[in-house]
Amino acid sequence: MQPNKDNKRNMKIGIVGTSRYGIVSDDVVQKQIEQSYRDLLQKVGDSNDMEIVYGGGHVPMAYFHYALEKNVPTTQFICNRVKTRPKESQTIIVGKQWGDESVAFLQYIDGLIKIGGGQQSEKEKNQFLQLKPDALFLEYELPLI
Repeated sequence: MQPNKDNKRNMKIGIVGTSRYGIVSDDVVQKQIEQSYRDLLQKVGDSNDMEIVYGGGHVPMAYFHYALEKNVPTTQFICNRVKTRPKESQTIIVGKQWGDESVAFLQYIDGLIKIGGGQQSEKEKNQFLQLKPDALFLEYELPLI
């Protein structure tokens, strides 16, 4: 947990979405990230009150880089198979195989943003909404190219 300037607990916002590179437009990914961030700020109020929690793959890593530009604290939540581990981010490793981290990730976060994604993202969205039905949830389409 990374406290904000007032030593309050940051709202942890999980990011899920399209993980494969080359199947969606990078420009559209960036536009959806920017839109989701604006929408998130309207709900949360201040970037000092949040932390972005992401995994591996295209959209989550792109969101990490965007959060870095905005000076928003980040935590990478991954299984041991993910080899990209930015030094600018705290890393939490759960399990050895893809998806082993999902339940712990969903319990860790307070809100969820889904941008595109396949079966795994949809599964995590549905599990999150069952686990935390009143939590912040934002979803954005990401057309395949």
